[in-house]
Amino acid sequence: MRRRTVLLIAPNPQEECLIEQVFAQVGPHHTLRIVRDGEEAVAGLLRAGASTDPRRPPLPDIIVLDLSCPGLRTQEVVQRLKQDARVKRLPLIVLATSGRAEDIGQAYAAGANAYVRKPAEMARLLGVIEQLGTFWLETVELPPDT
Repeated sequence: MRRRTVLLIAPNPQEECLIEQVFAQVGPHHTLRIVRDGEEAVAGLLRAGASTDPRRPPLPDIIVLDLSCPGLRTQEVVQRLKQDARVKRLPLIVLATSGRAEDIGQAYAAGANAYVRKPAEMARLLGVIEQLGTFWLETVELPPDT
C-alpha cells in the first residue's frame, strides 16, 4: 500500500489534536500535515505544485479544509487551488459545521470534491474523521503522481 499524505487546513488546536489521534489509528502508515489558515495553505500548495525542488515538501494526496478557517474564504481557497494544474487533481474535502445550502453549493461550485458536515458532538466528529480516513486513504483510487 502506498503511503499517502493528507493536508489538514484547520484553525482549532483542540480539534486538531483529536483529529491527529484518530488519524494515527485509521492511517498509521500515512502522514498528516497541518496548517492553520487558508492563505498559508494556498501559498504552500501553489509553491509545491510549481516546484521541482526535492527539498520542498511534496504535494499532499488529499486536502481537508475546515470551513471555519481564518483568512481567505473557503470558496476562494478552493477556487485558487483548483486553478493550478497539479493541485487541481487532488481531492479537496470541505469539513464544515454549516449545513446551509448556500455554503454547500458554493463549495461544490468552487471545485470541492466533497462537503462533509462536522458534528458538534466530539464522539460523532471522531467517527466522521474515521470514515473520511478509511474512505479517502484505504478505499478510493487516487490519481497517480504527475
